[in-house]
Amino acid sequence: MAPKKPVDQVEARHGNELAMKQEVAIPDIIAHVKENNSLSADQVAMLDRYLEKYKAGTLKAPAIVQLMRTAVSIDTVKASIEVLVPGYTRSWAPQPYEHPIIV
Repeated sequence: MAPKKPVDQVEARHGNELAMKQEVAIPDIIAHVKENNSLSADQVAMLDRYLEKYKAGTLKAPAIVQLMRTAVSIDTVKASIEVLVPGYTRSWAPQPYEHPIIV
């Protein structure tokens, strides 16, 4: 078996801290979650309703994130954020509130 490449943990942590200051939009997160996960029709309908409420201004981004936690799980949401925000690594940010700025 080939040896694993060592990770420069200081550099990885620094990259993650820089990524935490970037912004990611709710519509991008919802689109990515819907495209890259096998969701039930109910989950897709919930995400669509959340997106409508976000666009109408009824609910703000932090409220949508909390609702998405119940619809698809925070791990699924953070996995999408990890793809959308270069440098963000969820293993360096294990707490549910540790993620880039969601707008």
